[in-house]
Amino acid sequence: MTRPHSGGKFNSDAYQTSGGLHGIGVTAVTALSELMEVEVARGRELHRQRFARGVPLGPVEYVGAAPNRRGTRVRFKPDIEIFKHGITFDPKRLFKMARSKAYLFRGVEIRWKCAAELLVGHSDVPAEDSFKFPRGLEDYLRSASEGLELVTEQIFSGRVPKPDGHGSVEWAIGWFAEDEGYVSSYCNTVPTREGGTHEAGLRIALLRGLKDHAERIGIKRANQLTTEDVMACTAAISRSAVTSLKF
Repeated sequence: MTRPHSGGKFNSDAYQTSGGLHGIGVTAVTALSELMEVEVARGRELHRQRFARGVPLGPVEYVGAAPNRRGTRVRFKPDIEIFKHGITFDPKRLFKMARSKAYLFRGVEIRWKCAAELLVGHSDVPAEDSFKFPRGLEDYLRSASEGLELVTEQIFSGRVPKPDGHGSVEWAIGWFAEDEGYVSSYCNTVPTREGGTHEAGLRIALLRGLKDHAERIGIKRANQLTTEDVMACTAAISRSAVTSLKF
């Protein structure tokens, strides 16, 4: 919590996928908080450690038995000596981020709760909600396309893991009848707004697949297709996951 590069992220035996700044983010938040509290419930026991302005207030302490709780809770309060003019969080951005984690990790349920006074001026953000997408990206794309006409009722989706079990590629694709398309891509749960080799690979693979299918059924004009033609009315969301390297 106070030292970067000190977690298990660089060990592929610890995480199958991981995203972030290798501990830089939580280290910075700890340093900029007048109080940071971490509680870990594991093995039916609860442990806690507190920090202030980047310094531990004591060692990890045993709180007590926690038979009905598991997981980690992190709470922090920004340092008013640093943020003298006040600090606010964007509920809409946090809501969108929480929802995205639910469809990036299929089957995981995320419960959202925000104080009502913080939602003034944010009528599109609920005070409480829960997200769960059993089919992951496919469920999200179908929800995001609600009310729009799709060329094919069935969404083209799939997931291919790496042979060694570390990493995978997942996608969901639909074609709109009259609406402009879009592509949303993620690498290790981190949005890649400017694309990248994984997004370029998706476009190329999709073009090749459609051309191969057209050749099998005798549509020769498909040879003239380009990636721009294929992606023009395409709604696509993809996720590539790779493990961190061992050093």
